[in-house]
Amino acid sequence: MKPLRPTNPRDSYIYIGCTEKFDHVGQADDSFQLPDDGKTCYIFHQREYPREQKPKVIYARSLKKDPLDELRKYDWIFAIDTNYRDRAITTAVVAAWSRSKSRLNTKILFTRTFVPISAKPEREAWKSFIEDYDVGQHQRCTLIVDSDLGELGKINATEIPIFGGFVLPETWQLNYASSDVSDVFPIVQMMRQCDAANRRHGSGA
Repeated sequence: MKPLRPTNPRDSYIYIGCTEKFDHVGQADDSFQLPDDGKTCYIFHQREYPREQKPKVIYARSLKKDPLDELRKYDWIFAIDTNYRDRAITTAVVAAWSRSKSRLNTKILFTRTFVPISAKPEREAWKSFIEDYDVGQHQRCTLIVDSDLGELGKINATEIPIFGGFVLPETWQLNYASSDVSDVFPIVQMMRQCDAANRRHGSGA
């Protein structure tokens, strides 16, 4: 795993997105109200730091006051990362809560290679993983990914498929974390663990 570097100043924001234009958001001192016009809106908490072109996203999650509270609602937390040059290397990690639900303990499930059949090897890997590790209708699962941030809301709402005709099962949700930043938040560390395993496998270590 790459060593943690000195961090840039980070900020947290609440973003509201919609596939269609809306006119206004009602706001009070500690609350806001979206227009009841039938449009689908996506609300999420994002931690980022500024860069010259656009902010670097560290993680983005469905809205909760405490990002860890969002993680605690899941029975299973997985992360997957795919590196691709002449072949695709993908690693998946699973995390389990400590008894007090204050700490996540992680382990690597697998690192393997595959030959992509499309220009979206990451999405192929997500589909394959969910099909293989779907734990049933009564377990809530999240898969942490590090690409296609702008489409995750639509995938979670089953407005678009993950890959081919495969749509996200109703007990699953995709969330985002970056592997190339220094941050101690658990899902960022899971993604860094995936990336490090991919690098080791790619170098033959």
